[in-house]
This record gives sequence, C-alpha cells and structure tokens, in this order.
Amino acid sequence: MEELRQQIDEHTVAWALLRFQVGGGTFVRTKMVLIHCNGVATPVMQRGLLNARSHEVLHHLGEVHASIEVTSSKELTLEYLCERLLRLFACDDMDYSLQALRQEYTNMVAQTEEAARKRAEEEAAAAAAAAAAAAAAAATAAVEEATPQALEEPQSRQEQVRSGADLSADEALQSVSADGGAFNWLLLEPSRALFKAGQGGLEEMKEQLADERVLFGVLRLTFGRAQGANGGRPAHGITKHVFVHWAGPRTSIVRRGIWNAKAGEVAAFVGKACSITFRREAQSLKDLQLDDIIMECRRLSVIDNVAAANGMAASRISVEEYRIAMAEEARERQAADERARKQKRQLDLQRAEEEQRQWNVEPLELNEEQAPEAEDTKVALPDLATAVGAVRDPAGGWNWVLCGWPQVEAALLPPSPCRAIRS
Repeated sequence: MEELRQQIDEHTVAWALLRFQVGGGTFVRTKMVLIHCNGVATPVMQRGLLNARSHEVLHHLGEVHASIEVTSSKELTLEYLCERLLRLFACDDMDYSLQALRQEYTNMVAQTEEAARKRAEEEAAAAAAAAAAAAAAAATAAVEEATPQALEEPQSRQEQVRSGADLSADEALQSVSADGGAFNWLLLEPSRALFKAGQGGLEEMKEQLADERVLFGVLRLTFGRAQGANGGRPAHGITKHVFVHWAGPRTSIVRRGIWNAKAGEVAAFVGKACSITFRREAQSLKDLQLDDIIMECRRLSVIDNVAAANGMAASRISVEEYRIAMAEEARERQAADERARKQKRQLDLQRAEEEQRQWNVEPLELNEEQAPEAEDTKVALPDLATAVGAVRDPAGGWNWVLCGWPQVEAALLPPSPCRAIRS
C-alpha cells in the first residue's frame, strides 16, 4: 500500500485494485479493495468526465470486498485502510484488533517482498548459469573467445559495501588500520563479527547504521597528503582512527543493555590492530557530524602535541584536508582498477590467441570501441487483464494495480453533455 500511495497523482482521477492479505497457511484471508483516487487538484470538467467512466474501469477490475475513495495520497494510510477492513475480518470470525490487523498486513508485505527477492535471485542465478554455459560452448568454436564479450571490465572489489558473508572481521580491521587500506570504515556486531565495511568514509558508514541494532564502528580519517622524500610519489598525511559506539533509537531496552555490555570486549579487539584517537557514542545520525568529529581530532592532537610525518602540524586536521585525502584515495582505487582491467584484457587476448592457434584460425583485430552497447533494460507494463489477474491471484507477483486515462489538455476535452448543441 505504501508503494501504491507514492504513485497517486492528485491532478487526475484513477482507480486502484489492492490485494489485502493477512494470516498464513490455511488461515490466510484475502480481501480485494477498490481505491478510487479522485484527485483534489483535478480540473472540475476533467474530473466529471473521468468519473462518468467509472463503470468501464470497474468492469475490468471485477468484484471487490470493499471500496474507498481518497482525494490525495495523504488520506491513504494503513490505519485508515485497516479501520475500513476490520469489520470484514470480524465477519469471517477472525478476532483482530486494529493494531493486530495492521501488524499482520505488515508481516505479509514483508514476506511477499522476501519471496520476490528470492525469485529475482534465482532468476539471476539461472541467467548467470545459462550465460556461463553459453560462454563455455563458444570457447569450443575458437574465434568466439576473441569477441568483445571477453573484454568486459572486471567488477571492482571495492565498488560495493562488503559484509561478513565474504570478509572476516580481522581482514576488514587490518585494512582499516593500515594507511591506504582498501577500507576506511567498518561496523562490528557485539559478537565481534563483521557487519559491514566500505571505503566511502563517514557518510557511507552512516548509511549502514541500523535503527534496531547496537553496532561498533572504526572510522579511519586521513588528512591531506604529505609530499614524499625528494619530491617522489605522495605519501599519506595525518591518520586518525575513531571508535564509534552506535545504539539504534529503535533498539529495545533489554537488547541495548545486553549489547552495550560488549563494548569493552569489542574495543579491546579493535585496540589490538589500531590506535584509537577517541570514542564517540551515538544514538542518532546527528551525533555523527563530520565537523564535530574532525574538531575533536584536532583538539586532541593539539593537546597531545602530536605532529604528523614530514612536518605536518595538527593544524592540517580539517574538513578540507579530509576531503582531499578521500579524493586521492578514490583516484588511487580508480587507477588500480584500470590496471586490473588492462591485465585482464591482456590475459583474455592471450587466451584467445592460444585458442586461435590451436584451431588454426586467423586472429581478429579487437578494440574497446567494438564492445556492444548496453541494452535498454526498461520493463514494459503488462496489459490490464494480466495485471489484474496477478493481483487477484493469492500467490501473484503483484499485489496492486493502478489504472486510468492519460491526462489531456482542457481544450481537447469533449463538450459538456449539459450544454445545448446547435445544429
């Protein structure tokens, strides 16, 4: 319903069919709800003409258990919908309170989204397997190995946020603690297992903080780049590590107490790999402002009389210097990715030449401009009957459909039937 709500246009009249499903197994109950979106900002003449065609829409959408009318997306709330449907479930001898009905529907939507995600993963895996089989078959034809598909750029290992599923906490911690490491932040579970790690700095780390969790993070802050000896390749500037203790605002009191008790163990685990400048506790994203964190780093550096290598003073610790260092790290990663791409391309060419020699085939001239353009991945909308059928099916892939007529200019509207027509 929240997804449908975002599609409502207050400047036109539309009709939606929503599948409201609660319960599970043999106790699942499904209600079909018609939502008449009578846009509050729709011109009067256009509204009247479109509403006069409601019977055409209802013919396609079919019978429903309940019908409601809204004039804006603000009116279509889950509480309002549950209030209208509560009496229908009471007639089915299902004793629901308003809060229980809302929770049941929320759980059902979550289960539907999870099932859709699994189906998408299975389809992607099947497509990948088919692509791998096709690539293996093409390799036997010799010349196919030299096609532009062999020159696709390798996906960078650092272009995405990594999780504990494919990276250990020790590996991530060593990377964050090292100057120029692949990751500049990480988040640990209270059990010291890795939750997330990435290379996008503080802002990227904040995006991964979960409201219902207690997490412990390590953030590497690098300020500026110190010029290498004899004018050589630039080296890293001042580096600081900040320990972040995050307690999500939606974490239950009991769990927060249990998980917060693990802070000492996690801090000791982190301290074995890197030196922590200071610790920051946060219960909201406002507690993790870049300016405040950098100001505290600078204050402590001045107090401790810490000077960075190559004569860099603590005064270099600033937001500007931090952004310079982040940009330099990004350039270095891009250069490393480019080197990896060229190495892969060279290996693919060598492999293709070996296959060509084996099959006695003339080598093909290859260049990067020959790579096929990406196909348009935009998915076309199905016809109305197919969409309605999927919504009405309890196991259908969609649980709502929105339909109506395209907006037209007022001058193109037919004359009012109330107006006399002169011969």
